[in-house]
Amino acid sequence: AHPSQSGRSSGTGESGSTGWSNSVRSRLYLEQVRGDADERELKVMKANYGPANGDVSLRWQKGVFMAEERDANTLSQFEKNAKAERVFLKLLAEFSDQGRFVNDSSGKSYAPAAFCKSSQAERCTNVQLRHAMERLFAKKMIKIERINGRHSLLIGK
Repeated sequence: AHPSQSGRSSGTGESGSTGWSNSVRSRLYLEQVRGDADERELKVMKANYGPANGDVSLRWQKGVFMAEERDANTLSQFEKNAKAERVFLKLLAEFSDQGRFVNDSSGKSYAPAAFCKSSQAERCTNVQLRHAMERLFAKKMIKIERINGRHSLLIGK
């Protein structure tokens, strides 16, 4: 959806009377910083399931927008996500090497539940590992295969 002229000039990113903002769970607004053609501000305008103060300053460098300054609230979530994914993959490899196959469904072999009990979990919670599992599926870094008649998680590709 595109903001209206008044939404752009006011900085709200609204689209007049269409009400499309209420039909989504989150909404980001990328705005050019006045006086600098290479700088943008990525603003969180709505976030049902996240922090509302996650604005990020971006600068165009070598063909991509790069975060200009470390915003502790924003990047710490990225760092937590990266840690959970790293821990998930490490534990999946370790469990698979030991013949302890886990799966993506609830039960005693549910990967996030099994992994968060491990001494190697680095304080990652069941919820963090569950979200990491979903992100890893989306990235095609893990897959499900049938081993000994059971669906098991394995490192993909």
